[in-house]
Amino acid sequence: MELTPWTLILLGFCSGTMAALFGVGGGIVATPFLHALGLPMPIAVACSAPMIAVNGAAASIINRKNRLLDARMGVLLALGMIPVAEACARFMSWASRENIGWVDAFLRIVFFVIVLGSLRIVTRHRDPDETEERTPWPIWKVVLTGTPAGLFAGLLGLGGGRILVPAQLMGGVPLKRAVSTSSFVILISSTYTAGSYISKKLVEFSVVQWVLIGAVAGSLIGAQVMHRMDPAKLKKLYLGLTYVALLSVVLKQFGLPQPAALLLLSGSMILVVMAYSRALFPNPTHP
Repeated sequence: MELTPWTLILLGFCSGTMAALFGVGGGIVATPFLHALGLPMPIAVACSAPMIAVNGAAASIINRKNRLLDARMGVLLALGMIPVAEACARFMSWASRENIGWVDAFLRIVFFVIVLGSLRIVTRHRDPDETEERTPWPIWKVVLTGTPAGLFAGLLGLGGGRILVPAQLMGGVPLKRAVSTSSFVILISSTYTAGSYISKKLVEFSVVQWVLIGAVAGSLIGAQVMHRMDPAKLKKLYLGLTYVALLSVVLKQFGLPQPAALLLLSGSMILVVMAYSRALFPNPTHP
């Protein structure tokens, strides 16, 4: 598989839909896919950052309209993310400039651990009841939660959603609100991160321009689909995306980049179709 414009547009569409559905930025699909097709990990991370920012912006517009967005929490989380993301961007710039060989393998292992951890959290915790009253988080707790998310966003181009969504679920935030707030945080932090990578000349605009076309469409449609979906079904699709991401990293680690890329794209396409079908054609209820 090659990095053709149509492949990149399709990648952007799938990533944008995944981002809007799960509040993960879309980097969980785009970053390993671009890396599997030959881009060095630092460049793949940098190219994912502008797409993640666009995904967050498009999803946040729809989520605000649907009254699912907690802007206060989002701003505070972003304050914790941005300084750490900048430090990681500097590290990635250094690694790319020095051509450090161990960085790619190290980041793949970190990616695997993060995704596995989020899988455990989401699986073990019940979906919060959106009608329950919840106590607002103290400011220090919100900012502190954003700090590790910034670390993973800067190192892996994930947007931070793999930390933000499970952390909010653990704090009693309803699933759809957690996803929506995560998308808003990703808009703020990834806009800064993308600017940092652009200033360091790590972004390949010949790749990014095509990815953004698909990302805008996928994010706008995906946010509407998320609003209509049952939280239990949304959680199942979230777990499906996690399994696809984990298996793709394993394949890449064993020297199978092409199968890893095909798995990511095909798995994302299947999840997109499932999400759209479940939102548009819900199971009928029986009396």
